[in-house]
This record gives sequence, structure tokens and C-alpha cells, in this order.
Amino acid sequence: MAFRNSGLYDSNVAVAFLWPLKWPFGTLLLYVMLGLIALTAAFLFAKYQWPDPVQAADALFQSETARVKELVRRGSHAAGLSTLTELAQQWTYWLFFKATSLHEATYAYFSGYQVNEVDRMYLSQFVARNAREIYLAMNVIQVYGIRIGFVLAATPCFSCCMSWLA
Repeated sequence: MAFRNSGLYDSNVAVAFLWPLKWPFGTLLLYVMLGLIALTAAFLFAKYQWPDPVQAADALFQSETARVKELVRRGSHAAGLSTLTELAQQWTYWLFFKATSLHEATYAYFSGYQVNEVDRMYLSQFVARNAREIYLAMNVIQVYGIRIGFVLAATPCFSCCMSWLA
């Protein structure tokens, strides 16, 4: 009987120490899942809707960047919005591409850098076959980061509206 209680005690200790990690891990998981959904939608658009997917994704990214620059001019009251959207964009890009070293591999492939044998095999097998799709995904993830930045920037407005309605 004492053995059974010690197992229960051990699991409760683990829960007691790990509960603060539940929200950040869940938030990160939701963030990654939404990013994967955005990538899936972009690939479906690329396959069935866009005549040239790379050019369309690049135009989408350029238009979103221009929209951020237009909304936030120098000296305006919304200068923090630009910083938040840029941080969200950079963090999202880091999470999906730089943390996985896909960024370095893609740029090494496009610029023809000399790499070691293992990386050369990786570049020739995966990156060379999917270079256009990887570039499309890079642009889509940056647009996703910009849009998440706008949602994060609007969160105080949402909370004010919710408190006003309640």
C-alpha cells in the first residue's frame, strides 16, 4: 500500500512543479499549429489558385510589409505597432526556419556556398528539390508573423472592448 501511495505522490510532485509550463507550452503549440495551417493553405493556393506561387507569395509579403510601413509613419502615435509586428515576424521566421537550420541551407543552396559532405547531401536531396516551395513557405511564414503581430498589438483594444461589454 505504501508503494502505491509513493507513486501517486511522485506524480503529484511532477504536476506541482510543471504546471507553470502548461500555458507557455500550449501557447507555443497553438502558435506552431496555426503556422502549419497557414503553410498548408498557402501550398493549396500555390497548387490550385496562383499561376506563379513564388511570385504571388513574394508580392503578398511585399504588400504586407508596405501596409505596415504605411500604417506606421515616422512620428505617429502607433510607433510601437511597427516594433511589435517586426518582432513577431522575426520570431516566427526564427521558429520555423532559423531554429531548424532551413534558412542557412536554403541560402547556401541559392548562393552556392561550399558546405561539408553531410550538408551537401541535405542540400541536394531536400533543398534542391523543394527550393521554390521553401521560398514560398518563408514568405508565407513572415506574413503570418506580421498578422500575429497585429493581433497582439490589438489585444489591449480587445480587452477594453470586452470590459466595456461586460
